[in-house]
Amino acid sequence: MKTFLDKTTQVAPVVFLALNLFVLLGFSCKPHSSDTLSQIGDVTVVAEQVGVKLFFRGFVTDEADSLISQVYNFEREVIRKDTSGIATVYWFSQGKEEIPFYRDSVGTVFQKVTENLSLRTSAYGLLFRKPLILSRWKVMFKGSEGLGTEWNDAVDTLFTMYKPDGEKQLIRYHSFLKARNDGLLKTHIPYGNKVEQVIDVNWYEISTYILNTTSGDTLFSMLGSAHSYFLPGIGAVKYEADYTRRDFNSKSVFLKSTWELIRAVL
Repeated sequence: MKTFLDKTTQVAPVVFLALNLFVLLGFSCKPHSSDTLSQIGDVTVVAEQVGVKLFFRGFVTDEADSLISQVYNFEREVIRKDTSGIATVYWFSQGKEEIPFYRDSVGTVFQKVTENLSLRTSAYGLLFRKPLILSRWKVMFKGSEGLGTEWNDAVDTLFTMYKPDGEKQLIRYHSFLKARNDGLLKTHIPYGNKVEQVIDVNWYEISTYILNTTSGDTLFSMLGSAHSYFLPGIGAVKYEADYTRRDFNSKSVFLKSTWELIRAVL
C-alpha cells in the first residue's frame, strides 16, 4: 500500500500506508487486449533516464472526503544504474532514501520495499533493543500472462519487543496483497491537467495486521484495496487506496489515500 507514507502518531502512519500500499491508460474505460498491452512500451517504476525528475503530491481524506492530513510532497528521479547483472537495476531517490527496482526479461517489474517494523510497532508503547528492518523485492507490475495476470505479495514474521518494565512481547507482522493487471483505462493526472492513458494495477485485496501474540491484542489492522497507475516510459504516476484502519484502543476509521504526479522535468 512516507515512504508511503513519521512525525506524528496519527497523520504520519496514515501517510506511510499511502506510500507503502502501491498498471494502463487506454482509449476507453474497458480493458484492452493483451496484444495492445504488448505494443504500449515498457512499464517502469520511475523514468529510467538520469536527469528526469518527477514531482508528486499526496493526501489522505476520510469517508466524507474531508482532508485529514497535510498535503505532502515528494520527488523521484533515477540517480544511478547497475548493468553488470542479467537485469539492469536502477536506483531512484525519494527524500533521503535510495530505492532500487528492475524489470526482468518478461517485463515483470520489481521494487525493493524496506520497512522498520520495530520502529513502527513502538508507536504502541513498546520498546526495542535493536531495529528489525524487513526488506524484500515486491512485484509492482506483471503482464506475463497478458490482461488479467494475477500475483500475490505476502509477509508473515515474528519479532520481539519489550514493555517499559522489560517484559518480552512476541509480535507478529502479517501482510497479504492480491493484485491483478486490469489493463488500459483513462484517469486524470494533475501533470498537464488532462486525462491520460495508463496501466491499472488493481490491488484488489490488501490486509495488514500487527498482533501482540503475548497479550492477545491487535495493535493495528488495515483492510482495503488500491490502484496503481503506470504511464509507460514515465513510471507510476498515481496511486489511490481505500481502506479501513484500526489502531489499538481506537475505533475503526475509513480512509482514502492518494498520491499523484503534478510536475515533471523531462
